[in-house]
Amino acid sequence: MIGFLLCAVNEKFSGLNFVEQAQRSPGSVVSWIVFISLASILPKYISEVPLSELMEAAKKDGMPQQLKLANADLEQTVGRTAMLGFLGTLLVEVIFQGGVFDGSLKLPF
Repeated sequence: MIGFLLCAVNEKFSGLNFVEQAQRSPGSVVSWIVFISLASILPKYISEVPLSELMEAAKKDGMPQQLKLANADLEQTVGRTAMLGFLGTLLVEVIFQGGVFDGSLKLPF
């Protein structure tokens, strides 16, 4: 979701759609992928808690009452939905040759 937001904001201000952004600066794209991946993985290593214990704590039964809705199942569903949204945006931009967020998208209807 962070990657989608970064691409959308950059598209709005630069006028480059997602694909053009990746083509112009592939190093930046790879850097952000590595950065976001490390930010996701690092807490496991910093906490020195086994992954199985962290996964068990993320289930509904292991969560405090106020956080029962924010469990691993919801995170997985939201993450998959975000990936589909990102893929949909890429497909629209490639098929219709324009940016979704900068107003240059030319729809045939």
